[in-house]
Amino acid sequence: MAAIGRPEITFHALRHSHASLLIHSNVPVTVIAARMGHSSPQITLSTYAHLYSNDDAQAAAAIDAALSS
Repeated sequence: MAAIGRPEITFHALRHSHASLLIHSNVPVTVIAARMGHSSPQITLSTYAHLYSNDDAQAAAAIDAALSS
């Protein structure tokens, strides 16, 4: 990587990117935890909490849809 002027890609960086992409794709935290080898989803949530959206819009839309039917 140094020869082409790029930073070294570590296993840790690849692992973090993998988890980040799964979170961004709305994969359930239980599935992500299993793929990451975490003993519980709580570990995944505490490690990657900053990547989860605080946007309530999805929850509000789900309730609205349920109440509208």
